[in-house]
Amino acid sequence: MEDGVKISELTTTTTINNSDLIPIVQNNETKSITKQDLVADKYSTTEQVIGTWIDGKPIYRKVINFGSLPNAESKSVAHNIANIDFIVNVWGMAKRVNADNDVNFFPLNEARPLNNIDAIGLFATETFVIIQTGADRSNISITYVIIEYTKTTD
Repeated sequence: MEDGVKISELTTTTTINNSDLIPIVQNNETKSITKQDLVADKYSTTEQVIGTWIDGKPIYRKVINFGSLPNAESKSVAHNIANIDFIVNVWGMAKRVNADNDVNFFPLNEARPLNNIDAIGLFATETFVIIQTGADRSNISITYVIIEYTKTTD
């Protein structure tokens, strides 16, 4: 966007393409984003802004490729997110394909006590996402963890 152009002077349009620039004002600064950037449910292995927390800070989302689940133990994978202030949400999904090509999906959405052999616990820290299993779950080879958070730098 050129300096000196006011939003009120822009022409209106009836359609917006994914590559069209859309002007927005944030903190008295005009920025341009694309329609694709406005997609609320955007999942990526790179950090994405997805909303605003109750204190006005941006909420970020990042998908972590966790790989296989562990064999009746804990496994930690670094999420490589700097300056986490508050973890708003953490959940995931795991997929198992057995020898008969049957597909099973396992939602991972809470930290569960592992007094049950079938339990799968999901946790997050400032450095890692951690999954703990009460039984051998290493045959579940595709796992993604989604973490949503605010940052100390905002």
